[in-house]
Amino acid sequence: MKTKKNTAGPVETPGKPETEEFFQLPRAEYLLDELQQGHGRQIGDLVTNPPHHLAHRFTLQANDDHMRGADIRNGDYMVIEKKSSYPEGSILAVQLGEKQLVRRYFRRGGRIHLLCDPTSKQIIIVEEQTPDFQILGQVIQIIREIK
Repeated sequence: MKTKKNTAGPVETPGKPETEEFFQLPRAEYLLDELQQGHGRQIGDLVTNPPHHLAHRFTLQANDDHMRGADIRNGDYMVIEKKSSYPEGSILAVQLGEKQLVRRYFRRGGRIHLLCDPTSKQIIIVEEQTPDFQILGQVIQIIREIK
């Protein structure tokens, strides 16, 4: 089982990925067996932290509630994956000027339409060559802190 290290720090910025730390945890039955047999091992001897970095994935924190219909809320962390192409209707993270946005993606008439969910909010329409516009990647996972 892999568990992400709980860190409360700055959110990664695209182009400068932070390395995420994952710990390799053995199954509980194995841990109990090893510790009860008294081999002189501590739990720290059984938990490893091999370096693991995926250049095509990074995390981003949602900064608004414009995708609430897709169950992405302000403050949620999202795992973003860079791909060569994206299917219509997928949820993408984009950079538009200084802002990083998460919106539903559609192509119409050579333009990119970025829609909120629910669609009652603003629609952003850009051309792929728009200065300061970049598709960062597709949202593949949402991580929400339980309060």
